[in-house]
Amino acid sequence: MDTTIYTIKKGDTLFSIAQRKLGDGHRWTEIKKSDGTKFTEAEARQLQAGQKIFLPQAGVSSSYSTSSNGRRRSANNKQSAMVQGDFCQKISQRSKIRMSLRENQEEFS
Repeated sequence: MDTTIYTIKKGDTLFSIAQRKLGDGHRWTEIKKSDGTKFTEAEARQLQAGQKIFLPQAGVSSSYSTSSNGRRRSANNKQSAMVQGDFCQKISQRSKIRMSLRENQEEFS
């Protein structure tokens, strides 16, 4: 897979970079550190201006696809719809998938 080198700017988050450069903020987990390894959530919160990262090819996502009804599915094909009264922990338990509101905070602002 082709990659592009990107230099972190002040105020960047992996979510915002993925949104701008890859077209989907949820693809932040595909972004890799300069040594080629993936970011942990802790590392993703400690980005430094000037830090170099590798972006995957913009149009190709290995993590998500869209189902026929327009809902996004993860690579393991799990899908969950929100219902009234849902919150992240409840959806995560029901779907048996790990999710973090922190990763999605820009989507909900």
